[in-house]
Amino acid sequence: MAGEIEDAIERVDREAFTKEPPKTLKGQISFLIKQFGSAKAVATEIDEAVRQRWQPLVRKRRQKKAATSTGITVETPARFGYTAPLPSCTRTAAGLADEVQG
Repeated sequence: MAGEIEDAIERVDREAFTKEPPKTLKGQISFLIKQFGSAKAVATEIDEAVRQRWQPLVRKRRQKKAATSTGITVETPARFGYTAPLPSCTRTAAGLADEVQG
C-alpha cells in the first residue's frame, strides 16, 4: 500500500511540475543555446559528443579489418650498427674504387 501511495505522489509530482522537452530541432537547439550560453558552446558540446561515439566505432572497424585482412603494421625507428676495422672507417669512396680496380 505504501508503495502505491509513493508511486501516485511521484506520478502527480511529475505531471504537475514537469514539462515535455522541445520536440522540434529548432526548439531543442534554442534550449541548448540558452543552457550553454552561445551557439559556439553548443557546437563544442556536440563535437565532443560525436567524437565520444565515433572513435569506438572507427577503432572496432579498423581492428576487425586488421584481424581479417590487412594485419597491423608497427613502425619504429631503429638503428643497426656495424663495427668495421679502424682503417676502413677512414677510407674514401675513391680509395675503395682503387682497391676494387687494383
